Amino acid sequence: MSRHNKRRSKLQKRLTVLGGGAVAVAAAVVTVNVASAAQVSPAPRAVSKADHAVFVQGNELTGNTIHVFRRGDDGKLTAAGKYTTGGKGGDQTDAPTDSLASQGSLVYDHRSGRLLAVNAGSGTLTSFAVRGRKLMAHQILSTGGDFPSSITVSGDLAYVMNAGGAGSVQGFRITSEGLKPLSGSYRGLGLKNEKVPLFSSSPGQVAFTPDGRDLVVTTKSANTIEVFPVGRDGLPADEPVVNKSAIGWW
Repeated sequence: MSRHNKRRSKLQKRLTVLGGGAVAVAAAVVTVNVASAAQVSPAPRAVSKADHAVFVQGNELTGNTIHVFRRGDDGKLTAAGKYTTGGKGGDQTDAPTDSLASQGSLVYDHRSGRLLAVNAGSGTLTSFAVRGRKLMAHQILSTGGDFPSSITVSGDLAYVMNAGGAGSVQGFRITSEGLKPLSGSYRGLGLKNEKVPLFSSSPGQVAFTPDGRDLVVTTKSANTIEVFPVGRDGLPADEPVVNKSAIGWW
């Protein structure tokens, strides 16, 4: 095993990232190459407190999975199931810890009750219907690019960021029947990456502004924050407003 892989393995066994925090995990889970996690706290009228759940994306290269944990009132996590996404995880070149080098690779949408997960190694997005701690009726959709690594949701819109190649964003409508690709929503980012990007040059995240009127993408090597105004039809402007980052990646 290389020095790089040994270092990553030690870090993965030490911590599992959950919703921005870090918790110790049981031995059965430390082998998971964690990419992201999402927490679900349904309204009391919908389900009982016992149904609170944490979903962790494994990002396994041979077959991506979602690991489900029951979250007790004391914050303790108990394994409650595992589901395959139907796609493969990804591993960026020279990534020291996080294989996807991004934020938001697993997103729970409270409005629709759907859990969205990227499959970076397959160029796809998986959408699950969430029922308590169970995942059902999953869809697998192409993201229209290479190495999808970040998702954002606003209202009935979901956008995925592809970090590989020239980089891009692709939109979807969230309907009662699931996700549907949004025609005309694809926008390129003009980057110069390989299909599997370098950790240091891949874009970091896609996110909607709180009012949902703008779609924002952060880049590393270009040191920019690119803002796409979003029209009432859900489509981004043809070209983004490019802002230089106040502090460079390096």
